Amino acid sequence: MKKITLLFSGILVLQIANAQVVKGSIFTGGSVGINSSETENSNGDKMTGINWNIAPQIGKAIQQNKVIGIEFLIGGVTNKNTNSIGNVSKNSGNQYGVGMFYRQYFPIYKKWMFYGQTNAGVNLSNATVFNNGIKFSEINTLGINISTSLGITYQVSKKLWLEAGLSNLVAIGYNHQKSNNYSSTGVVISSFKTNNVAANFNLNGTNNFGFGFRWILPAKG
Repeated sequence: MKKITLLFSGILVLQIANAQVVKGSIFTGGSVGINSSETENSNGDKMTGINWNIAPQIGKAIQQNKVIGIEFLIGGVTNKNTNSIGNVSKNSGNQYGVGMFYRQYFPIYKKWMFYGQTNAGVNLSNATVFNNGIKFSEINTLGINISTSLGITYQVSKKLWLEAGLSNLVAIGYNHQKSNNYSSTGVVISSFKTNNVAANFNLNGTNNFGFGFRWILPAKG
């Protein structure tokens, strides 16, 4: 009986020693991403691209290690293709979004924790294609999506947490898209709308690995 008591006491001490997100704590932070590329093939065609995004979050721990909150997204992309005879095609656009998230932490050992997160949000995006400086087409998209993410986090200090995770492992979404095609004089020559529902299962996560940080302000008292 004494050994069993000591065993449970040891487990309790270990749980207390592990990092925890205390009920009432304020959860802030987010992620910043940027990617650029430049390629040139044997035909002399050059392709450059850059995309970026900022995704801040704020939430509150409704129970120990359980956080609910809101998040925002702003991003942009620009791709430019120049062929061997000097013709230039440029695609640029922006993205904006707002949503909610639920995250649950699972203590692993000392300052390490595993987490799972579910996101639900609405996104608006636009993209415009130019050929040699003349608008060729324009696309506006409304998206509604639900996704799940998994990751691991490390408590650097009492308030600062660093993390690495795999996003959009499972995603379900609806997109409504409106497209316009233009003549060389800027007149709309065709227009159409599309609706799409899709479910994606990216269980390898190789294209969705990212780093982030969280600033967690412990509840007073």
